[in-house]
Amino acid sequence: MTALPPTAERPAATPWRWLAGAAAWGLGAACSWALDGWASPGSQALPLVLAGALAAAWWPAWATALGCVAATLWFNWSFVAPRGSLQVGQPQDALLLVTLLAVSLGVTWLAQRQAALQQRLRLQAAQAHQLQHLAEHLAGCANHKAAVQALHTELLRCGVGRCVVSLRHVADALGALGPEHASENERSGLALCTSQAQALGPSTGRYETQPAHYLPLRAPGGCQGAVLLEWPAEATPDLPHVQALCRHLGGHLERLHMAQQAQAARQQAQDHALRSTVLAAVAHDHRTPLASILSAATALRDEDARWSPAQRQELSARIASEALQLARITDNALQLARLDVQPGSLQRDWQSLEELVGSVLSRQRQRTPSTRLRARVAPDLPLVRCDAVLVVQALENLVCLLYTSRCV
Repeated sequence: MTALPPTAERPAATPWRWLAGAAAWGLGAACSWALDGWASPGSQALPLVLAGALAAAWWPAWATALGCVAATLWFNWSFVAPRGSLQVGQPQDALLLVTLLAVSLGVTWLAQRQAALQQRLRLQAAQAHQLQHLAEHLAGCANHKAAVQALHTELLRCGVGRCVVSLRHVADALGALGPEHASENERSGLALCTSQAQALGPSTGRYETQPAHYLPLRAPGGCQGAVLLEWPAEATPDLPHVQALCRHLGGHLERLHMAQQAQAARQQAQDHALRSTVLAAVAHDHRTPLASILSAATALRDEDARWSPAQRQELSARIASEALQLARITDNALQLARLDVQPGSLQRDWQSLEELVGSVLSRQRQRTPSTRLRARVAPDLPLVRCDAVLVVQALENLVCLLYTSRCV
């Protein structure tokens, strides 16, 4: 993509443009000579009016106006009686000369105005296309670095020399567009521009003695940062257009920040749901051994019941076993709570699935001797690397849930 003209000023006159304007005047003078004796003086002046309109397309306004005055004087010298002098013999000739000069200047002014309007329209079309291109490019930027780089590319097309960006919600964004390091004064200017959301520097009405421009990255939700811009000495930047480019980046940065906040909120909700699930599982794990301990302790406390020494020993052993299981469950719950902080705290080792399932069945039969449990494990299953305590606990929870749902 080509670079944009910085302003809507008329292009500088080059030698070929001067030659084209001079050729237009020469052609007009030749036509007036050719009409001498064949047409009226008013008709002879028309080619000069047309030559002034043509010359206005190539010459600056002041040069074209001087050409109109010179053409009027030449017409007076060449065709108005007495010829060969600048004197005017008849009043109608004076009116003709005044009319020729006024019409030539008027047509020249209109041609200059039309050329300037066309130049401005071309510039506005190019700027609108650049804004659209930046918006389309930003739509595909998923992070701050890519978005800032997209703005930098468009600013280079506008003729910027040095660019430094400071983003409000990104820690290391200062100087993200190049190896240049911002000075302490420039950092203060970027911070002030961000906090006040107003442009600083030349032609802004605020801190005009600064050598660089500071433009805010405005957005509907607040200023998202600031941009420091330094231009070459010969450049005349179009600050409103550059500010519009910065506004596009500010809006996109705000959308990225809102998307990050939404993602954080979703992650927090998921963490909260997981925490609730873990608490529910821990409560369920504690409920089964506590119920068994309470049942055995209540039976031992019953004075009317006549328990044999073997039965009392069995109840005491159940209480001790369930208390030990409860301690294991508590340790496992604490271990699960530390997984987020220390992901490698699992005690994993190679285990046999037959032994894990057998341990689960043995404990469940101790809790519910009247329940008949059967398990079928394929004989060719490989060893698995896992935390045996946590896997057994998970399988016990599954068996308890199945047993409870069947009883209901």
